[in-house]
Amino acid sequence: MAIKNGERMRFSKNENNFTNWTSGNEKIDNFIQKKQLKINWYDDIIIEWIPYNQFIDIKKIEKNIDNAVTIYSALWNNGSLHYDINQEELTRKPNTNVFNSDNLI
Repeated sequence: MAIKNGERMRFSKNENNFTNWTSGNEKIDNFIQKKQLKINWYDDIIIEWIPYNQFIDIKKIEKNIDNAVTIYSALWNNGSLHYDINQEELTRKPNTNVFNSDNLI
């Protein structure tokens, strides 16, 4: 699965890992699996299911006036996958801060 100078990545091991996780929703599982199989380049976005028990330090940031939306922040214990060009392999960034609410508060 190494890449050099723009060679295409091979993510066949993701297909073998499909039975090791589930969101509990077949449509979501299929969506994630299809997106993973389309990964070809080192800078492609990697979509994966994150079990709730992977989040730590969960904090409520904001709740809107009618209580319809609550925004939380958390640390993702294992962290997101990314391609390390120097090591030529997928690695994780542990304790990644997870939220995208800068424009909502």
